[in-house]
Amino acid sequence: YGNKAMEIGERIKDPGIQGNAIFQLSLNLRQLGQGEKARDLLLKGIEITKEMLPGPRKEITQANLYQQLGVSFMRQGKNEEAIDYMTYALRSQESALAFMKKGRNLPPGAIPRVQSGLLSTLFQLGTAYTQAQNTVEAIKTFERGLALIKESGLKVFLEANLLLGLGNAYAETKDLPRALETFTKALKTAEDFQNATMVQAASGRIGRLLSQTGRAAEAVPYYKKSIDSVESVSS
Repeated sequence: YGNKAMEIGERIKDPGIQGNAIFQLSLNLRQLGQGEKARDLLLKGIEITKEMLPGPRKEITQANLYQQLGVSFMRQGKNEEAIDYMTYALRSQESALAFMKKGRNLPPGAIPRVQSGLLSTLFQLGTAYTQAQNTVEAIKTFERGLALIKESGLKVFLEANLLLGLGNAYAETKDLPRALETFTKALKTAEDFQNATMVQAASGRIGRLLSQTGRAAEAVPYYKKSIDSVESVSS
């Protein structure tokens, strides 16, 4: 069906339909373990969407393609390429927001949806910077995402992801007190959203950090919480 949608977009000469079809098709290909084919398709999609008229539709479509390319390269351990494409995605999302803020009669929730996508890109970009051992830029990126949440008033589970990423970056710099503080905030946010996967991750990080700093007794309850979260997801 993804291929059919792509063919229809090509037949009616609508690069936007083609771009969106390619984005969905790339996700399916990746799930089938065909990462290289998905990357080639995404690159083709970026070229096709260059023909779209300027505006938020073009920027959002291209941002989705760029982000998926970044994720693909990050999974391969090609962090520099991932950083490049995530940065392109971020610029496209920022451009889309600029267009939308000048417009009128926007669909309800249109701006928050783009902001949520931007937060996802910031999380992925920060993670790529961390994996590339560029913790200075990683910290800036995660903090930028958290600042956007604060100024926009968004209530999104991605806050826990950003906090966890920021804690990991602090841990890489050996700033363990700040890492512990940030992991604790991540845990509280994950619990507020009842996100068991993130509760497991944050609890495990806190437990490991406490163990590393000679506070094994304090670590035990967090390890237990992490195990309980794993079991709740498994069941």
